Amino acid sequence: AQLPPKPEYKKALQRVTAQLVSGMNRAGGYTYKLSQASTAPRIGNFDNSNSQYGLLGVWAGAEFGIETPNNYWTVSNQFWRSLQCKDGGWDYHQPGNSTLSMTAAGVASLYVCQEYMQEPLRLESKEDAAMDRGLARLHASTLTASGAIVGTPQFMSPEQAEGRRVDAR
Repeated sequence: AQLPPKPEYKKALQRVTAQLVSGMNRAGGYTYKLSQASTAPRIGNFDNSNSQYGLLGVWAGAEFGIETPNNYWTVSNQFWRSLQCKDGGWDYHQPGNSTLSMTAAGVASLYVCQEYMQEPLRLESKEDAAMDRGLARLHASTLTASGAIVGTPQFMSPEQAEGRRVDAR
């Protein structure tokens, strides 16, 4: 749901967006604590999960109309591209063994960056090798293979756990 355009919401979003922009480390990532841009380490001090949440917070502000520096999107874009694993996915930290959740985060983060880096903003898609490789990694996952049972058994219906047809209840 979108927030109504009330002045008090805008003021709060401006404050939070500014904190997130200035809290990104110089490499383009975030950790569990917001950095001060002037003292943020260049590399190594980040977590991709936190980095995606930081980027999504700035995106929420931008979508509300809060101005963000253009270089924020450029630095974030480079950050995500530099950490893509050889298999096309992303890991939680340095490129290593990609996970599906972080691969989805990497693709989504690149998409958001591209949305704000395009001048003028376009609605048609453009080719992007990094996003294509990430999407291919997600597509190749065996978690979505036909006949696969995925989930936590304690939270499955008996029908689902037994591999029987599940209705839409």
